[in-house]
Amino acid sequence: MSQETDCSTETSCAACDSAGTCDSATQELHMQSQLLQRVSLIKHRIVVMSGKGGVGKTTVAVNLAKRPRH
Repeated sequence: MSQETDCSTETSCAACDSAGTCDSATQELHMQSQLLQRVSLIKHRIVVMSGKGGVGKTTVAVNLAKRPRH
């Protein structure tokens, strides 16, 4: 199907009624659009890094992500 389809940015291609009719390029554009929409909602970004393994980078990142929003 062409890019003029009535795609909804709220649903994924798998949940779309016309998912089987879209070509892979259209689906890729839809996924990129959804990603950009979600990323635009991020207000703050924090980088957790270290040059050494086993220092708890993942633990810190997960705990920061789970913090309650104010």
